Amino acid sequence: MTTSADEEVTAFLTRMAAGSATPDGELPVRVRRGAKSRMAGWGAITALGVGAVPLMASLVLGVLPGEHLPLVGGGERIAFMRSGGGSHRIWVMEPDGSSQVPVSPADVDAIAPSWSPDGERIVYVRYRDGTDREDRLQILDLRSGVLETLAATPSGFPSSPIWSPDGSTIAFVDGIPGDEPGTYAGNGLYLISTSGEDLQLLTDEVGSNISWSPDGREIVFERSVRNTSGDPSEAEHNREGLWAVNVSDGSLRQITNVDGQVPEWSPDGTLIAYSDGASAIWVVNADGTGGNRPVTDLPPDTGFAPETEVFGAQWSPDGTWLSYCSDASRPGHHDLYKIHPDGTGLVQLMETPEYECGATWRPA
Repeated sequence: MTTSADEEVTAFLTRMAAGSATPDGELPVRVRRGAKSRMAGWGAITALGVGAVPLMASLVLGVLPGEHLPLVGGGERIAFMRSGGGSHRIWVMEPDGSSQVPVSPADVDAIAPSWSPDGERIVYVRYRDGTDREDRLQILDLRSGVLETLAATPSGFPSSPIWSPDGSTIAFVDGIPGDEPGTYAGNGLYLISTSGEDLQLLTDEVGSNISWSPDGREIVFERSVRNTSGDPSEAEHNREGLWAVNVSDGSLRQITNVDGQVPEWSPDGTLIAYSDGASAIWVVNADGTGGNRPVTDLPPDTGFAPETEVFGAQWSPDGTWLSYCSDASRPGHHDLYKIHPDGTGLVQLMETPEYECGATWRPA
């Protein structure tokens, strides 16, 4: 009896969803040792129990011939996080919202997906579980089914992982260890190789989201400066707009002084989209000129209300769409949408009982 390609795909996705690699349920694991980190303050990380030699563990979830796997190869895809029933998983779908399939293991909580430049791997944050008290960065190879866990991060709370355009490095946000165990000196922007080596701190005073420029020279971030006034009535951190850090030398430049969250560089490198932290997506020239222009300005015919949450804008590879999450259709319940950068063509991609966010487009 022969097995059709569709049946092989279904069997593969079923094993992946169940967290099982093979019909007998065995999960072969290999561990690869990385080089000692060059990051200043590594001793503090060692004191937190991470150790001086990072490890990367590789877990084989399943193997299927690449030509039979619909999630890789040509064509656009959108990866996103879906939360429901007490779990968080990474899903992949077509740009029109169809063909939704889960790709992260069912027995772990996963958020914040980001595609590799070749479109065959996804890095995401795996929440801590009963055996590991720290969050971890994991890389899932959609073609081979191999799942790799990167070295422990400085504070154990990594967020917003993104690939460098050349695919060699992953940038992410994490806490900077303080002088005393268990204390932190704000958030930092870190770089680590995709092999789990060469962890380094690039800059501090970083908010929770970042985006790499298409040419690989800069990373844009929301600057968040700790308030040292000691006044309990004031915010713990002061937002100081969008900034870009040079990856080579760590130099900074300010792009805008308005509150900008979840910034995302356009594919051609000329624009940056961001959320105002409330109810709109905006764009600004990447060099900071030209002012800030709204994309979602809540026109009456869209059904948006002033209290609507709108955030997480992500560009399509050709720059003609921005996807984002919003509770526009059901207050307090987020679904995924897409819209043209000029504010036209609004499309709701789904309406489910779950919470969806963190959409990211597969590179062309």
